[in-house]
Amino acid sequence: MTHDRLRLRDGRRDNPGRHGAQYRLFDWLRQEVDRNVQDAQGVAETTQGRTSARGGPAPGRRYTPRVGSDLVPRPLVQWDGFTVRVDLDVLELTINRELSRKVPHVDELRVAGDGDRLQLDVRLSWQGLPARVSARVADVRLYRRFVGCRVEALRGPLGVPIPLELASAAVRRFAPSIVRFDADDRILLVDLRNRLPDGLRLEMGAVRVVGRTLEVELAPGSLSGLSRM
Repeated sequence: MTHDRLRLRDGRRDNPGRHGAQYRLFDWLRQEVDRNVQDAQGVAETTQGRTSARGGPAPGRRYTPRVGSDLVPRPLVQWDGFTVRVDLDVLELTINRELSRKVPHVDELRVAGDGDRLQLDVRLSWQGLPARVSARVADVRLYRRFVGCRVEALRGPLGVPIPLELASAAVRRFAPSIVRFDADDRILLVDLRNRLPDGLRLEMGAVRVVGRTLEVELAPGSLSGLSRM
């Protein structure tokens, strides 16, 4: 299947330089999303046509009420593009509060950055021994319910570089259903379909760090239903 490459907000196209891996990420995102949207539409059509003999929903199936054909393609909610600004100090405080309750081996997460690059520092404790892991990522994007980025550097305790092949193997071992990491292209993809509503169309055009503020540019989007929140 052939797709037009997803453009950046300033209209730049693919080139063999810095943005080559970024566009490969977008190509994969679009192919994966299109495939899953087609599968979901087929399931919805089958479900809508199956009702019990008494007119109610078939056992084990969700009932979709009939509506006028002119309403079916229309989303429930739409929005124009806008910019979200996140206070990184407050974000760290919120995340670390949750981590202390739910992730026993993670002591602290620090978020910093400059421009379109994010620096993530994680302080860990394992068997009573402290350790620190850091990652520098760039070109963070969200397309519908997939988020992707390019991993520029990954370091372990004492600043020792972690081989990307090792990180890729760890992802396949511990989170193969929601995370994919291509060590060759340095592309990390996270599947959020089980965390966000089915009918959500959400695209993130750019992410920038300005001082201690994270600016996220969101493109126009929509929500088609509330089947899963």
